[in-house]
Amino acid sequence: MEKFLLSIAALTMTIGLAACSSSDEAKTPEKEKKNTEEAVAPKTEVKKELVKFYTELGKKINAKDVSLDTYVAKASKEDAKPEDLPTV
Repeated sequence: MEKFLLSIAALTMTIGLAACSSSDEAKTPEKEKKNTEEAVAPKTEVKKELVKFYTELGKKINAKDVSLDTYVAKASKEDAKPEDLPTV
């Protein structure tokens, strides 16, 4: 009885694996070609857009840092009087 159940289970697994693998093999290369072609084109544009974004981001941050830079310059003076030091 155990041998019979074991052979039925093996047969079921074999049929299941054969059914799943045969349909995927024919479609897989075409899908991979399409996916790789589509994936290659946008990556170059995305990289360019990211470089532009980070460049502009740095410029925006530097524009806002002017007040911080002046604060640090005033606070780091050794001969500054306490009333000359910036307070926030």
